Amino acid sequence: MALTREEFLQFLGVVLAMGIIRLPEIRDYWSTDSVLNFPFFRSNFARDRFEDILRFLHVVDNQQAPHPRPTLYKIQPMIDLMLPTFKAHWKPTFSVAVDEGMVPFTGRISFLQYMKDKPVKWGIKIWKLCDQASYLYTFDVYTGKRGTEKLEGGLGFQVVKKLVCQLPESLPRHVFADNFFASVALAEELLHGNMLFTGTIKSNRQGFPSEVGKAVLRNQGDSIWRMKAPGILALKWKDSKEVNLISTAHLPNIGQKEKRQKVPGGKIVRNFPEAIASYISGMGSVDRHNQNLSYYDIDRRHVKW
Repeated sequence: MALTREEFLQFLGVVLAMGIIRLPEIRDYWSTDSVLNFPFFRSNFARDRFEDILRFLHVVDNQQAPHPRPTLYKIQPMIDLMLPTFKAHWKPTFSVAVDEGMVPFTGRISFLQYMKDKPVKWGIKIWKLCDQASYLYTFDVYTGKRGTEKLEGGLGFQVVKKLVCQLPESLPRHVFADNFFASVALAEELLHGNMLFTGTIKSNRQGFPSEVGKAVLRNQGDSIWRMKAPGILALKWKDSKEVNLISTAHLPNIGQKEKRQKVPGGKIVRNFPEAIASYISGMGSVDRHNQNLSYYDIDRRHVKW
């Protein structure tokens, strides 16, 4: 049975409310027990109707599916509704960050991803662009490598380009990304588009100066840098391990910062490049967005993805 627009909005409202009010079982939301009594749920949706929709929800008509079927055809109408809405209700800040996130999933789909370094190791990978308020301005679902295609500049280069081109035009931006995305070619490309870039980078990336990438730093706080026109900074800095960074927004200015240590006094003062401090601050927006999502989990068991 097809849902009306009003019923679908009521359904979404109930699901979002479940992310705020956490109970052990779905049926507990309709309980009349004095401890678990939340009239909002009973007044907005019948329990059995809600469970049926949750179990069999479709956003496309399978009888009208295109051939061949695109990978995301089952959820594409929902994505097409969400993205313009995200952009219509927010003006992104000057600084934005690009990173990857995972939607937990362990079922059978062709583009299931495994990421051993993520808290959520199995799931659907999503490329995110968040601003400094941790607002998710736009995103793209990764559906895997297509055949033997070779992307110009690499996957990370293309992901950043696709996301930042959706930002409002004619305004400068400062883009942050980690070493999966960063390259000298990307920094140059963004600079031509009136966008600054700061990100960690792999030492063997094409264009990154070998005298910086291969340098061995012995003490915490040590650094080495080089610059090239039109203002691209390549820097290596020693913390507990060596960090390589590229930036078109910073000069190689060095400040100082305290760090807790097991030494008399409990702290030491070490050199701390301004570009590194800026990167840590800029990339924190995606981490905060993931953290906020974890507080309001709306994941529910269902038959298929």
